[in-house]
Amino acid sequence: MDAAAPELRLAGGALELVAAVCRLRQGDKVVEAAGDRWSTEDGGLVCDAGPLRIRVGLRWGRRRLDLRLTARAAAAAEVLAIGLSFRPAIAGGFPNWVVYDGYQSWDSAGILPWDAAPTSWWRCGLADSAGSGVALTALSAARHATRFDLGPDEVRWLQVAPPAGGGDQPVWRTATTPNFEAEPLRLAAGPDVRELLAASLPKLARTSGAPPRGWLSWYHLGIWVDAAAVLANSALLAEGAAGDLRPAVVQIDDGWQIAYGDWRPNTKFPDLASLCAELGRRRQVPGIWTAPFLVSAGADLAGTAPEAWFLRDPASGERLVDQQHTVFGPMYVLDPREAGVRRHLTAVFRELRQLGFRYFKIDFLYAGAYSGLPAFRQALQAIRRGTGTDAYLLACGAPALPVAGLVDGCRIGPDTCTPWPDLTTGEPQPTFFGDEVRNVIRNVAAHADLARWFQTDPDVAVAGGTLSLGRARQLLTAVALCGGLYFVSDDLRVLDPERLALVANPALAAIAAGGPARPDWEPEAGDLPPRTWRRVQDLVAVFNFGRNRFEHRIDVPGGRLAHDVWSGEQLRARQGAVKVSVGPDDVCLIRFDPS
Repeated sequence: MDAAAPELRLAGGALELVAAVCRLRQGDKVVEAAGDRWSTEDGGLVCDAGPLRIRVGLRWGRRRLDLRLTARAAAAAEVLAIGLSFRPAIAGGFPNWVVYDGYQSWDSAGILPWDAAPTSWWRCGLADSAGSGVALTALSAARHATRFDLGPDEVRWLQVAPPAGGGDQPVWRTATTPNFEAEPLRLAAGPDVRELLAASLPKLARTSGAPPRGWLSWYHLGIWVDAAAVLANSALLAEGAAGDLRPAVVQIDDGWQIAYGDWRPNTKFPDLASLCAELGRRRQVPGIWTAPFLVSAGADLAGTAPEAWFLRDPASGERLVDQQHTVFGPMYVLDPREAGVRRHLTAVFRELRQLGFRYFKIDFLYAGAYSGLPAFRQALQAIRRGTGTDAYLLACGAPALPVAGLVDGCRIGPDTCTPWPDLTTGEPQPTFFGDEVRNVIRNVAAHADLARWFQTDPDVAVAGGTLSLGRARQLLTAVALCGGLYFVSDDLRVLDPERLALVANPALAAIAAGGPARPDWEPEAGDLPPRTWRRVQDLVAVFNFGRNRFEHRIDVPGGRLAHDVWSGEQLRARQGAVKVSVGPDDVCLIRFDPS
């Protein structure tokens, strides 16, 4: 029997299930199809959308609802997207705000008005002005990517293939697989949509110990890094020049290898085994960077590997050239569906482990997902076989949910800055071209709850280069507030004393070790990061992202003393509060210590 559009009502919000939707490629044509004539069948909802028969299973829980979509096809087609269309009702109307997320590490995540919200990936929050509303969260990403298309009067939950360089790829080919099963979707409603998003995340993290801390070479030394610079910074790190980061990871980033794809040391690193041994004698953990799925067109591997190892451009039939990473010339993409590619990855990382590395940053992972999530996840398992189960695996440029449970940590924001030669001296330095610091802080605010998936990497604490002192304090504060990995990346040999004192502030590593701070609900139309962050009974941070100084009142918990982390001063409370003055593009970080 036909039913009206079902309303999925939860305490705190509702979603009217409008239609089943799909986007199909049939021959040379791409068509949209939708079905809104719902009927009930075996406790679920069923309707037809084009040639597809779609069923939605419902499982109710306390303040939540899990949906499971399955489908079968009556005709051959390539399905580019399949899912459901909802009409949201938050406090009796459309949401005021959308909590959105990006596809991979570097993508923006934050809070935007409903009428300006972008596409969201993996999860999405719909909120009223006070932050109450409905959270939609994918519970897995073993086969398909989950995308939310928003507005003007609907939310579309879609199952799609990972974004790839060659255009839209089918998520389902009905001619070869007549039945389809979506990743499960959880709906939850309540007074705090951000808490709902955090609580809805499946617990997949494989690592429970303290997140790593240390130094990495990229943001100051860039591709100009050499073994002498690494060892010199390691020595200063061991002396405490960047604070107490023991046991410190010393991670060599891009610039050590012959070429992308040829993961062997160039002449700047004549003996990696001896370098690792020296770091070990200093009680430091050797770390190394790679981009395992990219192969430079000039690399030896590009000429010696079988053609089947490389992804093809579906339009030209030629090797696919990655369109995202172009700064070092054409990059081909390995196809992890090939067993030979997976064996190659295991061998590469086994060799690096044998040299002495125990911390592995694997970058540009979005490219590994071009051929589909099942093969991508198999490739990560192949890499793990090479590194060993006791090594630390840090994902970067990675689709978030697909790597959860397979890696130890994952980057949650954009690159902090760019290593670029100083135009006067010609020496590399951390270079900031725009709003990089704000972008990092915004993503830290949006992603600190992802510790259920992996340890969170906010990127690095930098104090030098072209950064103002105020923004340096902002960046170092945000990296500490993340409560995840804590790495510095200045060349400690050349950092001036005032900036070195910022990096070496002993409170920062301690704050980072205390877990994430929670930003207040302070959405702004321009998607600025939240201004006020708190950790219960422990600290408050107040950021100023504007051009004018302002004063702010901070309540001091009973039995506690307020200390300004950056000035080192103890602040006198009056009537249970302190008043602080925050300068333009600066931050005030207050720690509450027992009296």
